[in-house]
Amino acid sequence: LGSALTVPVMPFLVEALGGDASSLGLLFSTFAVAQIGAGLWMGAASDRLGRRPILLVSLAGSAVGMLGSAQAPTFRALLGWRFLLGAFSGTSATANAYIADITAPSERPKLMSWIGVIASLCFMFGPGVGAGLSELDVPRVLPAGNPL
Repeated sequence: LGSALTVPVMPFLVEALGGDASSLGLLFSTFAVAQIGAGLWMGAASDRLGRRPILLVSLAGSAVGMLGSAQAPTFRALLGWRFLLGAFSGTSATANAYIADITAPSERPKLMSWIGVIASLCFMFGPGVGAGLSELDVPRVLPAGNPL
């Protein structure tokens, strides 16, 4: 939900930091590339270290990434913070593994599909909520608490 909340304000933030439309595309792509890479290391790390520690580290890293993004003084800094945020956002593999660990085989498909449903709902309603919060002049730091 945190990333979806920021979608409506990102163009304005990028513009305020001296970026243009291609900078915005680079920003979103940087996050996505880092998120894909994160899915690779998080799955393996959760097998070695446990699901819960990886999920907790991911949530903490996401909060730090959101806070850094909100306070970025330059576009380069914003790019770095969004990369960090993406690097801690690849939790779907770990969440699916956790569900597989704690549920009966007959329940797994239903519960795993809920991960996709919840993600879709976040991206369906998150931008609207983010746009509403931006109209209320909510501080830029607010989304940082969202992962927690």
